[in-house]
Amino acid sequence: MNRKKIASVFIINIVSISLVLGAAKPDSLFCSKFKPIKRSSLFLFTAGYRMPVNENTIINSGRGLYFEGGLNPGILISKKLVLGFYAGWAWKDKLWSTSFNSDFVNDYRSSVDLEPHFSYLDSTVIFSSKEVISDANGRSMPIIGCGAKSFNNFSIYYGIVLRLPYKYLPTLKLYTGVTRSHFQGDGNIATKEKEFNVFQLRRAMYGCELIVFRGLQCISQCPGWKYPLSKNIGQLSLYYESCDFYNSSLYFYDGDQRTDIPLKKFMAPSFLEKYKTEVSWGFKLSFAIM
Repeated sequence: MNRKKIASVFIINIVSISLVLGAAKPDSLFCSKFKPIKRSSLFLFTAGYRMPVNENTIINSGRGLYFEGGLNPGILISKKLVLGFYAGWAWKDKLWSTSFNSDFVNDYRSSVDLEPHFSYLDSTVIFSSKEVISDANGRSMPIIGCGAKSFNNFSIYYGIVLRLPYKYLPTLKLYTGVTRSHFQGDGNIATKEKEFNVFQLRRAMYGCELIVFRGLQCISQCPGWKYPLSKNIGQLSLYYESCDFYNSSLYFYDGDQRTDIPLKKFMAPSFLEKYKTEVSWGFKLSFAIM
């Protein structure tokens, strides 16, 4: 799925949730009294901030905002049950400067093997990626369609969420998706006279999240709507993510040409074994409708 389609789906989800919230009376969006929630919501929405604890061996990334939206069909079975599905987008390092770790950069540059036969475009992209990996740094959002330089690490994912209808049990989320280290520069890095050149290191991502504290809880009732919104404010969770860097790929796009080259085709096996798995774990603090 390209970024325009992803952005469209994301905007539609946000607008849908906004319409539901907007249908409520002004004073019903806030709670005069916080108390334990005795039921769940049909709509799922989470906005939060992620804080990694470990140091990653590939990129100094992971902090940042994330947004998730989905549905909870489990409410049709039990008013207290959360058994639903959702999709999310993690904007990592918006307020921090992102860059690849120096050891990773040195290993990448020394491990590139251009001896196998490649097309002219692929050869140029692979060769250019050595300099891109070295120079990539920044804190900008990933944007396509302009010549401005930017660098960002972000994740797009989807998964399932489960909370059994018992008061003290934590909520479990399991998800999978893709993590992308996105660099955008001028149109003369690999190809010539283009508006931009985009490079991405793409790898599959798998994660789990355990919500250990549901925060302050309240319910907002929308007039004429059967399902109230159950809010958790100040929700705290633990998360663990693992990226499959061994099967990652180098993606390139310049507005006209694109290619997606598996790293196995041009990197030394020793490099892929050394950086085989990319692990991140830490805390998330969020507001949730769940």
